[in-house]
Amino acid sequence: MVDINSLMEDIAIAAFENNTKIASLALVAETGNVVYQTKNWDLSHQTNIIFDVVKGIREFIFNNLKFSVTSTDPTRIVGVNEGGMGAVVILRYKEGFLLSYVMPGGSPESALNFLEHYINILNDM
Repeated sequence: MVDINSLMEDIAIAAFENNTKIASLALVAETGNVVYQTKNWDLSHQTNIIFDVVKGIREFIFNNLKFSVTSTDPTRIVGVNEGGMGAVVILRYKEGFLLSYVMPGGSPESALNFLEHYINILNDM
């Protein structure tokens, strides 16, 4: 069985190799604990924002960048920076949320589609 850290490292490598423009990843448990985060994205004091977004707020700030929610459904949320500074995608899995920061010029929809495969793996862990 693959552990969470190994899986997240595999996701990061595959994202780079597939040119998804995914720059950062994080896993946040339903409890609010950060299970994993890449070194370039510290969400440890911002997990409450994730839950606010899931509950329906339409604008949020991560690491001093403002994002507006552009699409949402029960399992996926996309927030885009109106200044062109990238996007945040949030995917639900059985124990919490997989978050990704998509660099400027990247496609949030492509990132979501790429990450869907890994949501299935997370759900099976």
